[in-house]
Amino acid sequence: MKNKLKLSYLKTNVKTSRIITPNSTFMCICFIKIITRAIALGFNILFMDESSILSKNNSFRTWRTKNQNIYFNLGPNKRSNVSLIISKNEIIYYKINKTNTNENTFLEFMNEALKEIKLKKIEKYIIVLDNLSSHKTSKVINFFKDNNINIVYNCPYCSYFNCIELIFLYIKRNLYLKVYESLETAENDVKNLLDSNNIKNTLIKNYKEVLNTYLAYSLNNKYNNLNNLEYII
Repeated sequence: MKNKLKLSYLKTNVKTSRIITPNSTFMCICFIKIITRAIALGFNILFMDESSILSKNNSFRTWRTKNQNIYFNLGPNKRSNVSLIISKNEIIYYKINKTNTNENTFLEFMNEALKEIKLKKIEKYIIVLDNLSSHKTSKVINFFKDNNINIVYNCPYCSYFNCIELIFLYIKRNLYLKVYESLETAENDVKNLLDSNNIKNTLIKNYKEVLNTYLAYSLNNKYNNLNNLEYII
Protein backbone atom coordinates (compact mmCIF):
# COMPACT_ATOMS: atom_id res chain seq x y z
CA MET A 1 0.00 0.00 0.00
CA LYS A 2 2.75 2.46 0.91
CA ASN A 3 4.39 1.91 -2.51
CA LYS A 4 1.14 2.55 -4.37
CA LEU A 5 0.48 5.70 -2.32
CA LYS A 6 4.16 6.75 -2.55
CA LEU A 7 4.38 7.19 1.21
CA SER A 8 7.53 7.33 3.34
CA TYR A 9 7.91 7.39 7.11
CA LEU A 10 9.57 10.80 7.46
CA LYS A 11 10.09 13.54 9.98
CA THR A 12 7.55 16.34 9.78
CA ASN A 13 10.01 19.23 9.70
CA VAL A 14 10.79 21.19 6.54
CA LYS A 15 14.21 20.91 4.91
CA THR A 16 16.20 24.09 4.32
CA SER A 17 19.39 24.69 2.39
CA ARG A 18 22.19 27.26 2.39
CA ILE A 19 23.85 28.62 -0.73
CA ILE A 20 27.65 28.31 -0.64
CA THR A 21 29.56 31.25 -2.16
CA PRO A 22 33.30 32.02 -2.44
CA ASN A 23 32.86 34.67 0.26
CA SER A 24 31.28 32.24 2.72
CA THR A 25 34.01 29.69 1.97
CA PHE A 26 36.69 32.29 2.61
CA MET A 27 35.06 33.26 5.92
CA CYS A 28 35.02 29.63 7.00
CA ILE A 29 38.68 29.14 6.13
CA CYS A 30 39.66 32.30 8.05
CA PHE A 31 37.78 30.99 11.09
CA ILE A 32 39.50 27.59 10.83
CA LYS A 33 42.93 29.20 10.52
CA ILE A 34 42.33 31.34 13.61
CA ILE A 35 41.26 28.36 15.71
CA THR A 36 43.98 25.97 14.53
CA ARG A 37 46.66 28.62 14.91
CA ALA A 38 45.46 29.34 18.46
CA ILE A 39 45.65 25.63 19.32
CA ALA A 40 49.16 25.44 17.91
CA LEU A 41 50.13 28.38 20.16
CA GLY A 42 48.83 26.58 23.25
CA PHE A 43 45.46 28.26 23.68
CA ASN A 44 42.54 26.33 25.13
CA ILE A 45 39.49 26.60 22.90
CA LEU A 46 36.30 27.07 24.89
CA PHE A 47 32.95 26.79 23.16
CA MET A 48 29.89 28.64 24.46
CA ASP A 49 26.28 28.51 23.28
CA GLU A 50 22.65 28.22 24.37
CA SER A 51 19.89 25.80 23.49
CA SER A 52 16.27 25.33 24.47
CA ILE A 53 14.71 22.53 26.50
CA LEU A 54 11.10 21.68 25.68
CA SER A 55 8.67 19.80 27.88
CA LYS A 56 7.30 18.13 24.73
CA ASN A 57 9.25 17.03 21.68
CA ASN A 58 8.27 18.92 18.52
CA SER A 59 9.62 16.48 15.92
CA PHE A 60 7.58 13.39 15.17
CA ARG A 61 7.40 10.91 12.32
CA THR A 62 4.28 10.01 10.39
CA TRP A 63 3.30 8.43 7.09
CA ARG A 64 3.23 11.11 4.41
CA THR A 65 4.42 11.87 0.90
CA LYS A 66 7.79 13.58 0.55
CA ASN A 67 6.19 16.86 -0.55
CA GLN A 68 3.47 16.89 2.08
CA ASN A 69 3.72 18.91 5.30
CA ILE A 70 1.80 17.80 8.39
CA TYR A 71 1.52 19.82 11.60
CA PHE A 72 0.73 18.58 15.09
CA ASN A 73 -1.14 20.47 17.76
CA LEU A 74 0.78 19.58 20.91
CA GLY A 75 -0.92 22.04 23.21
CA PRO A 76 1.08 24.16 25.67
CA ASN A 77 4.79 23.45 25.40
CA LYS A 78 6.97 24.94 28.14
CA ARG A 79 10.55 25.97 27.44
CA SER A 80 13.78 26.58 29.33
CA ASN A 81 17.18 27.60 28.01
CA VAL A 82 20.47 25.97 28.94
CA SER A 83 23.64 28.05 28.62
CA LEU A 84 26.79 25.99 28.37
CA ILE A 85 30.53 26.53 28.09
CA ILE A 86 32.87 23.61 27.46
CA SER A 87 36.50 22.80 26.76
CA LYS A 88 37.76 19.85 24.74
CA ASN A 89 37.42 17.49 27.72
CA GLU A 90 35.14 18.97 30.39
CA ILE A 91 32.01 20.97 31.10
CA ILE A 92 33.27 24.31 32.40
CA TYR A 93 29.91 25.66 33.53
CA TYR A 94 26.23 25.46 32.68
CA LYS A 95 23.08 27.23 33.77
CA ILE A 96 19.40 26.67 33.07
CA ASN A 97 17.11 29.71 32.82
CA LYS A 98 13.37 30.05 32.41
CA THR A 99 13.86 33.21 30.32
CA ASN A 100 15.22 33.63 26.82
CA THR A 101 18.82 34.73 26.36
CA ASN A 102 19.34 38.48 26.18
CA GLU A 103 22.21 40.84 26.83
CA ASN A 104 21.76 40.84 30.61
CA THR A 105 21.28 37.08 31.05
CA PHE A 106 24.28 36.44 28.80
CA LEU A 107 26.53 38.77 30.80
CA GLU A 108 25.30 37.24 34.04
CA PHE A 109 26.19 33.79 32.73
CA MET A 110 29.62 34.93 31.52
CA ASN A 111 30.46 36.49 34.89
CA GLU A 112 29.66 33.20 36.61
CA ALA A 113 31.52 31.20 33.94
CA LEU A 114 34.66 33.33 34.36
CA LYS A 115 34.78 32.42 38.04
CA GLU A 116 34.73 28.74 37.10
CA ILE A 117 37.43 29.27 34.47
CA LYS A 118 39.66 30.88 37.10
CA LEU A 119 38.97 28.09 39.60
CA LYS A 120 40.02 25.55 36.98
CA LYS A 121 43.18 27.63 36.35
CA ILE A 122 42.57 27.98 32.63
CA GLU A 123 44.70 31.02 31.88
CA LYS A 124 45.25 30.99 28.11
CA TYR A 125 42.02 30.55 26.19
CA ILE A 126 39.76 31.71 23.39
CA ILE A 127 35.97 31.54 23.58
CA VAL A 128 34.05 30.61 20.43
CA LEU A 129 30.59 32.20 20.18
CA ASP A 130 27.85 32.12 17.58
CA ASN A 131 26.33 35.23 16.01
CA LEU A 132 23.36 35.66 18.32
CA SER A 133 22.61 39.37 18.63
CA SER A 134 22.96 39.30 22.44
CA HIS A 135 26.56 38.05 22.00
CA LYS A 136 27.56 41.08 19.94
CA THR A 137 26.15 44.17 21.63
CA SER A 138 28.49 47.04 22.52
CA LYS A 139 28.01 46.30 26.22
CA VAL A 140 29.06 42.68 25.69
CA ILE A 141 32.06 43.64 23.53
CA ASN A 142 33.22 46.09 26.21
CA PHE A 143 32.81 43.37 28.86
CA PHE A 144 35.16 41.10 26.92
CA LYS A 145 37.68 43.92 26.44
CA ASP A 146 37.59 44.93 30.11
CA ASN A 147 38.23 41.33 31.18
CA ASN A 148 40.91 40.70 28.53
CA ILE A 149 38.94 37.80 27.06
CA ASN A 150 39.84 36.56 23.58
CA ILE A 151 36.75 35.73 21.55
CA VAL A 152 36.05 34.63 18.00
CA TYR A 153 32.65 34.41 16.35
CA ASN A 154 31.78 31.31 14.36
CA CYS A 155 30.88 31.72 10.70
CA PRO A 156 27.14 32.32 10.25
CA TYR A 157 25.12 29.12 9.72
CA CYS A 158 28.16 26.89 10.32
CA SER A 159 27.14 25.19 13.56
CA TYR A 160 29.15 22.09 12.51
CA PHE A 161 32.31 24.09 13.33
CA ASN A 162 31.31 24.27 17.00
CA CYS A 163 31.57 21.03 18.96
CA ILE A 164 29.15 22.32 21.59
CA GLU A 165 26.39 21.65 19.06
CA LEU A 166 27.22 17.95 19.31
CA ILE A 167 26.69 18.13 23.07
CA PHE A 168 23.28 19.68 22.53
CA LEU A 169 22.53 16.95 19.99
CA TYR A 170 23.61 14.37 22.58
CA ILE A 171 21.19 15.91 25.09
CA LYS A 172 18.28 16.10 22.67
CA ARG A 173 18.75 12.54 21.50
CA ASN A 174 18.45 11.39 25.10
CA LEU A 175 15.29 13.45 25.54
CA TYR A 176 13.87 12.54 22.13
CA LEU A 177 10.16 11.64 22.07
CA LYS A 178 9.79 12.12 25.82
CA VAL A 179 6.77 14.03 27.05
CA TYR A 180 7.30 15.43 30.54
CA GLU A 181 4.62 16.27 33.05
CA SER A 182 6.72 19.21 34.21
CA LEU A 183 9.55 21.21 32.73
CA GLU A 184 11.53 20.71 35.93
CA THR A 185 11.71 16.97 35.20
CA ALA A 186 13.18 17.68 31.78
CA GLU A 187 15.69 20.08 33.35
CA ASN A 188 16.74 17.41 35.86
CA ASP A 189 17.37 14.96 33.01
CA VAL A 190 19.61 17.56 31.32
CA LYS A 191 21.53 18.13 34.57
CA ASN A 192 22.03 14.39 35.01
CA LEU A 193 23.39 14.10 31.47
CA LEU A 194 25.80 17.03 31.91
CA ASP A 195 26.97 15.75 35.30
CA SER A 196 27.41 12.15 34.17
CA ASN A 197 30.81 10.45 34.18
CA ASN A 198 30.72 9.55 30.49
CA ILE A 199 30.33 13.17 29.35
CA LYS A 200 34.13 13.55 29.21
CA ASN A 201 34.47 10.80 26.60
CA THR A 202 31.67 12.38 24.60
CA LEU A 203 33.43 15.76 24.70
CA ILE A 204 36.77 14.35 23.56
CA LYS A 205 35.11 12.44 20.73
CA ASN A 206 33.19 15.56 19.62
CA TYR A 207 36.33 17.71 19.75
CA LYS A 208 38.22 15.33 17.49
CA GLU A 209 35.24 15.13 15.16
CA VAL A 210 35.11 18.91 14.77
CA LEU A 211 38.87 19.10 14.14
CA ASN A 212 38.43 16.50 11.42
CA THR A 213 35.62 18.64 10.02
CA TYR A 214 38.08 21.54 9.80
CA LEU A 215 40.57 19.37 7.96
CA ALA A 216 37.99 17.93 5.56
CA TYR A 217 36.60 21.39 4.81
CA SER A 218 40.04 22.83 4.07
CA LEU A 219 40.96 19.94 1.77
CA ASN A 220 37.73 20.20 -0.20
CA ASN A 221 38.23 23.78 -1.36
CA LYS A 222 40.97 25.89 -2.90
CA TYR A 223 41.99 27.56 0.38
CA ASN A 224 43.89 24.49 1.56
CA ASN A 225 47.07 26.13 2.88
CA LEU A 226 46.31 25.60 6.58
CA ASN A 227 49.27 25.11 8.87
CA ASN A 228 49.55 22.74 11.85
CA LEU A 229 46.14 21.12 11.30
CA GLU A 230 47.33 17.56 10.68
CA TYR A 231 49.71 17.81 13.64
CA ILE A 232 46.91 18.99 15.94
CA ILE A 233 44.68 16.01 15.16
